[in-house]
Amino acid sequence: MKRIYILTVIFLIIAHVFSWADTNLTDPYEILDKHLDAVGGIEKLKTEKTSYVEGDFTLSGMKGKLKIWSELPDKNRTELDIIVLKQVSGDNGKFQWKVDMNGKILIMKDPDTIKDRKVKKLMAEFEHLKKDSKYFTFTYEGIKEVRNLKCYELKMINTISDDIHFIYIDTKDYLERKNILKKKDMEIITHHSDFRKVNGLTMAFKIEFKYMPIGQVQIFQITKYEPNIQIDPKKFDLPTKDIQDFKFENGTSAEDIPFHYQEHIYLKVNINGSEKLWALDSGASMTVIDSEYAKELGLKMEGKLKGQGAGDVIDFSFVKLPPYKIKGINFQEQQVVSTNISGIFKVMGLDVGGILGYDFLSRFLVKIDYANEKISFYDPDKFKYQGSGKIIDAPLVLNMFNIPITIDAKYKGRWRVDIGSNILSFHYPFAEENKLMDLQGEKAFFFGAGGAKKIKLVKFKTLEVGGFILKDPYITVPMEDMEGALSSKQFIGNAGNSLFRHFILYLDYKNQRIILEKGGNFDKKFPKLPLKLKKE
Repeated sequence: MKRIYILTVIFLIIAHVFSWADTNLTDPYEILDKHLDAVGGIEKLKTEKTSYVEGDFTLSGMKGKLKIWSELPDKNRTELDIIVLKQVSGDNGKFQWKVDMNGKILIMKDPDTIKDRKVKKLMAEFEHLKKDSKYFTFTYEGIKEVRNLKCYELKMINTISDDIHFIYIDTKDYLERKNILKKKDMEIITHHSDFRKVNGLTMAFKIEFKYMPIGQVQIFQITKYEPNIQIDPKKFDLPTKDIQDFKFENGTSAEDIPFHYQEHIYLKVNINGSEKLWALDSGASMTVIDSEYAKELGLKMEGKLKGQGAGDVIDFSFVKLPPYKIKGINFQEQQVVSTNISGIFKVMGLDVGGILGYDFLSRFLVKIDYANEKISFYDPDKFKYQGSGKIIDAPLVLNMFNIPITIDAKYKGRWRVDIGSNILSFHYPFAEENKLMDLQGEKAFFFGAGGAKKIKLVKFKTLEVGGFILKDPYITVPMEDMEGALSSKQFIGNAGNSLFRHFILYLDYKNQRIILEKGGNFDKKFPKLPLKLKKE
């Protein structure tokens, strides 16, 4: 399970009403001016400094409540409660933060989030509506039909991020019926309806979101809207205390725990006396229990959502995992997700109960000694690194580290740190852009959570990471487009254990960095054909 989209609404797009139709308009700024006049004028919009929005939220058939507090230009707090899923996120005006469904705090400081914050702030200050803006440009794209209504299609680009907005304004009443936000790895399609007047402004009280390529639909029906309310400044601050839902059996660490290594790292996990191997996976945005194993344990599966496997879109449910333990650490009850993963590991002759992902790993500073097959877990607040290894900034994106890697001194970019994979894999968009499919290599199939995908195993000359140079790396090149994590445009590849087995690897979630030290395997050759690959 590489990515799971559980996205909440950070801000609302206000829709406006105008009273006549004119399909002869082609100047995008003239259309926008009429759109603004319809709502009561830009000066009226500027008077709304704060707001509170509350409503019913539906996600793949599951129903709950969504609450949003906003203070322009850049402060907000969102609380989502769908019984089986609770999330809190916000922005304190300095940085964006979130708390996952198990209470873990994460400060968002990756470059794309920083760019998104700047774009949103400028839009909240109405910079995008200026014809001479140095950041935003609108173009007229023609007349398009939206749910049987003719609409002006306007395209907005900006100089800060790669995002592209398409806005659809009704030619009759100038309501904004739809917008599309195209990002690197996904597309958010939004429809507006149920328009009502509040405080002299007209806005949509029903907002429908569709996230592509996974096709997940979310609906927000507003039941309360309060403008210009007094909001306690502390509302936007992240919680002062992080979650502590585990306990070391001895002091502030559990060190040198043996693990089973078979292209992946496996730890023994004990749940109510039932012990099975679980795979360690920094590329899994959440911890996963195999659905059949969950049934054996009598655990209840609730809800049905979509996530991204390595090569495709997969379905999953939520499960409440009872208290469990690994050697030296006891864990409290946790919310995890469930899907069928056992088949992936049975190919290797292993009976695996689940995948320990971000929910598990982010509690610790993790040290992995591949050569000696030992793993250590430390309290991140007590750990101080005193070694001579290379410290690499690795900001978390969708709960996953990413680091710069250079192949053959030519192919440069950021790669996901994915110890749930046993290989190095280029992503399809990068491979296509650089014509890597044309390189000589051995054709094969890759088997992941999304199924079997055609790849080519290519031998390159060098790999550089953190100042270390490794020779003759084997890297897989996708031979077909995918809908899973290997389709990402945001990064150029996934870096797995065939790389990190050369090192002693430290995963520092608190400081969003990794540390590399030369390991006992440093001079070993890259494996040519890992077990999860089968020749074509």
